[in-house]
Amino acid sequence: MKKIFAFIFVLLLTSTVFAQTYDEALNAINSAENDIQDMIDANLSAAYVSDILIVAKDALTSKKYDVVIQKAEIIAERKNKAFEISDILLSLNMRISEDFSQGIGVATANETYNLALIEFKNENYDRANMYIDQTYTELNDAEAYTSLVRARAVSLRNNIFYFIIDNWKQIFIGSLITLSVGFVLYRRYYRIYLKRKIENYVKRKRMINRLIKKAQEDRYNKKILSVDTYKLKINQYKEKESEIENTINILRSKLRRFH
Repeated sequence: MKKIFAFIFVLLLTSTVFAQTYDEALNAINSAENDIQDMIDANLSAAYVSDILIVAKDALTSKKYDVVIQKAEIIAERKNKAFEISDILLSLNMRISEDFSQGIGVATANETYNLALIEFKNENYDRANMYIDQTYTELNDAEAYTSLVRARAVSLRNNIFYFIIDNWKQIFIGSLITLSVGFVLYRRYYRIYLKRKIENYVKRKRMINRLIKKAQEDRYNKKILSVDTYKLKINQYKEKESEIENTINILRSKLRRFH
């Protein structure tokens, strides 16, 4: 009699575990479908994750529930990465436009940005990130080069050139003055460098604010973002905004020491 009760207990326990596992897998399928719909609503490519969803549904039919949950997690990760890269590309596009309007040479960076855009649309996120990093480097180099050229032009025209012409006979005095001017110019260039860096970070902060407003518009006006996606994006933006604000405060503290 005890054996019969034990058998019934094991059978009920197994059925309960089976039901829980099936429910978890079914919930994972529903969550994955919602993730894919969020991507489609945001006009993001979803071919790869759609294929993964087919595999997950086949696994559900075959009662391979661990495979179902694994595939659903992959879809969620792909969705988050897609939204993150989409935001970065939008921010990059804004920065390229602003730099171009200021006369900074962005041709090389723009070409690399377009390559990143192509890879993103083809859902090659790793290659897209590679081109994104390269674009940032090329933009930073272009901005630094333009700042240096402009600073040198102004400084040479207003200081060194006229000073040498007016004092070329006074070699000894001129040497002492040149050392002094060199120190002053170093401080001036460094101040210019710090100001440019602060301006760049202020631009990034401004872009983050635009992205926050865009996310709010997509959520509350266009209604193309789910609540979870909206919260995820806003939290990411707030973290980036806090990091940028801290960096700006550090740079401003350094700049005050050079006044």
